[in-house]
Amino acid sequence: MRWRALLIAGLVAVGLPALAQDGGLTTVVMGDGSSLMLRSWQLVYDAQTWPKGQPPSVAGSLSVPTSELWSAKKRYPLAGSKLEPVYSPGTFIARQVALVGPDGKKRTFVLEQPARELLTPELEKGTLSMARSVDLVGETLTGTKRSFCLLSYTALVTCSDSAENQVVRVEFAR
Repeated sequence: MRWRALLIAGLVAVGLPALAQDGGLTTVVMGDGSSLMLRSWQLVYDAQTWPKGQPPSVAGSLSVPTSELWSAKKRYPLAGSKLEPVYSPGTFIARQVALVGPDGKKRTFVLEQPARELLTPELEKGTLSMARSVDLVGETLTGTKRSFCLLSYTALVTCSDSAENQVVRVEFAR
């Protein structure tokens, strides 16, 4: 923890662009023990939409950025929280998520498809939508754009296939 504070202080001192903008710093911890800090982060829900009565194979793609985690109709602010995908034993498939709030309280729940009014409020009636995955998108401290698949709502999207690609925790700054 101390090295992180020293790193941030050093970067601010040399004039790195404002780290506190767009949600501040976020630390991504991978399954192999490595970690990476991101700035200007957001969650991006990858979704598809299609007309009612048509097969999902005609669906178009949609990306929905937010700074909250959505499950059904609930919104979970992430500032100051830790998000931990809960993987099924022996797999890289997360069926639940643990969220430790700024108050230290831990809630574990099954992540449900976001409600239509959160995911696609502007769609016409008669248009169906479905989230496929949730990605964490941001910029490293050196300016490289990175994207990490956090959770999948469908077997058609696999977030990781190895520990080095598996996100085990995301720590969001206040």
